Parts: sequence; C-alpha cells; structure tokens
Amino acid sequence: MSMVTITKSTDQTKHTVSLIRNLNNMDGNLKELIERFKSLQKILEDLEETLMISKKLADKLSELYTLLVITEKALMALSCVPYVGPVAKVAKQVVTQIKNVVKQAKTRVNDLEKKIKPHRKKISKFKEDIDKIVNKLSKVDDFVKKDNQLVSTAHIMSSALPTSRYKNVSQKRLNYASKLQNKILIVPDEILEQINKLLSATDSIIEVIEKLCDIINLVFKPIIDVIDELDRLLVVVNQINKVMDKKINVVFKRISVKDILELLDNPLLAGPKKIVENLLKPLLKELGLSMDNIPGLGESVGSLGKVFENLNKMDKLKTTMMESVSLFTGDQNPQKTFKQVDVGKI
Repeated sequence: MSMVTITKSTDQTKHTVSLIRNLNNMDGNLKELIERFKSLQKILEDLEETLMISKKLADKLSELYTLLVITEKALMALSCVPYVGPVAKVAKQVVTQIKNVVKQAKTRVNDLEKKIKPHRKKISKFKEDIDKIVNKLSKVDDFVKKDNQLVSTAHIMSSALPTSRYKNVSQKRLNYASKLQNKILIVPDEILEQINKLLSATDSIIEVIEKLCDIINLVFKPIIDVIDELDRLLVVVNQINKVMDKKINVVFKRISVKDILELLDNPLLAGPKKIVENLLKPLLKELGLSMDNIPGLGESVGSLGKVFENLNKMDKLKTTMMESVSLFTGDQNPQKTFKQVDVGKI
C-alpha cells in the first residue's frame, strides 16, 4: 500500500486523517489475521495426526490384552503340572494382575477414542472452513485497501486546492463522511480483536493437547516391552511343553517327561528325576515376567481424558470464532456498512 504524507490536522480534516490511519491499521490487522489463520490450518493438520494417538493406544492395548489372555491360558495349563506348577502359578498371577489393569485401561481408552474420533473429523472440517474464512477476509481487506486509496487520494486532492469556498466545502464533506466511517469501523475493529483473542486461546489449548499427547506417547515403550516379555515367556512355555513330550528310558521303557513328573516321589525314578530336573531347571528360571506393571499407563490414560476435555474447550472457541468471522464478513463487513454512508442512510 502506498504511504500517504499527511499534513498537520485541522478541525476540517481531522476525521479524514483519522480514517486514513484507521484504515491502515485495519489493513495491517487483516493481513496479520489472515496469516494467523493460514498458520492455524497447518497446526490443525498436525494436530489431527497427533490425535490419532487415542486410536494407536487403543489398538496397542487390545493387542497386549489378547497376548495376556493367551499367556494366562498357557501358564494355567502348566499350573497343574508337578514341579513346574508352582513356578507357573506365580507367573500366571503376575500376568493376571497386568491383564486386569490393561482391561480397565483398554475400556477407558476405547471409550475416549470414540469421543475423540469425532473431534478429528471436526478439525478436518475446520481446516476446510479456514479456506473460506481466508477468502472472505481477503475480500474485506481488498475493499479496505481500495477505500483507503480513495480517501487518501481525495484528501490529497482537496488539500491541494487553492484556498477557497470550494476547498472548504470539499474538505468538510470528506471530513463528515470520514467521521461517519470512523464510527462504523469501531465494531469491526472490536470483532477483529475478539477473533485474535480467540485464536490466541485456541493456540494455547492446542499447545496443552500436544503436551498431553507427548505424555501418552511415553507409555508405548513400556507396552512394547511387556509385549516382548510375553512373547519371550510364550517361547519358554513352548520349550517346557516340548521337554515334557520328550521320552526318557526308564526300566526298559520310554516314558515321557510329563509322566515322570507325575511319579517324581517314586524312588525307582531317582535317575530319571535328575535328568528331568536338569532339563527343566534352566527353563523354570526363565518362566517369569521381569515386570509386574506398565509404567505410566495410568497417567497416560488420565492424560487422554484431559485431551478430550481440552478438545471440547477448543470446539467451543471455534464455534464462537466462526460466529465472529461470520458477523465481520456479514452485517459488520466494512464494505456493506460503508455503502450506507454513500447512500446517506447514516
């Protein structure tokens, strides 16, 4: 926009000078607001992806829960086996304990994912709405620039006239119209300020949501560690079952280790007992979980609930913002209201 050199104001031109300044300010504010909306669009795109965390966590907990059920059943089958049973029972108790915690967490996360999913759709819709908002605001800004150019040109031309009655009349008319337009600009300026405040509040909420999602992200490593540990445990269970199917020579007979375990108290089986113990001892040392909980799971589920609360706040802010934008580009659109001055309705 071309800069206008304005001479010292007089009572006859002060409203015109003020209008030029106000239109300059509005042009700058609109440009800044348009850029903020464009920036918000990119932030919302990233947030939509970030909010997939509830789906990812729900899927990962479902995967873990299924594996816990399988492991629990496998250990339960070993719990009744002599010699192996006591160790298997202890391992099963730990697995059951983790399973109960995961079941509760899974239920809560699934419930929250159902609530968060619609918000991802709303964010996607809001991104589309921003295109329309930017387009409308750009049109308003184009008008503000043109009007500023017209007022500035009229001011320069009337100021350049030789001192005369015609000059006085010209400046007074322009000054009067400028006074009316300055009054009209008060409400649009207030609306722009309101939209900027709403955007700042939205930015703050998005920042909180992203921090909460960072906390949730931390729980994935412990969950994967438990899954890896359960996979290892199932391998051990499988190896124990293979050992129990193994046959050993006992008094001219070949008897499975499983059958020998049922007869361990028989003094005739002292030799085979030693063989069985040597086969199973290393595996029984491996038959146990190196963890009995999932660090950060409770905190992460709680953080996911807070994400939903903040999404509700953001949705309310967005609704208010859209109403303000609608008002600014509708009834309080400077182009529309300035026309009232032109036709003499104000």
